[in-house]
Amino acid sequence: MFSGLEGPFLFMAEGVFMYLEADSVRSLVLQLRNTFPGSGFICEVVHSFWLKKPQKALLDWKMQTRGPLGREAVFRSGLWDSREMEAWHPGIRLLGEWSYLYSDEEKLGWLRAFRHIGWIRKTQWTVHYLLG
Repeated sequence: MFSGLEGPFLFMAEGVFMYLEADSVRSLVLQLRNTFPGSGFICEVVHSFWLKKPQKALLDWKMQTRGPLGREAVFRSGLWDSREMEAWHPGIRLLGEWSYLYSDEEKLGWLRAFRHIGWIRKTQWTVHYLLG
């Protein structure tokens, strides 16, 4: 199916994984690693803190009443820590992470103060892996 293609490649998943079940995310990442070893992978993740009660009820309510995606749009999976995916396969290696709170954008204003609080800074953040 992919004959003739030479890598490595860079795969990106922005605003996708949090809507999928955790097993589906893991399966997809492992399939990418097995099919395209040596490639890069960047994805946006949500902190799994927000997927537990009572935070989940608040998050679901906000998503369903204030978001444009409808009542079925709920977060289903997340990570507690950026290194969590490394445990899925010995070849997966974290290269970096980024939170929008790291930005010096003026529009963030006082919210920039939260960049020093891990679980808030990583409410939703971006991770970069090598799928070696």
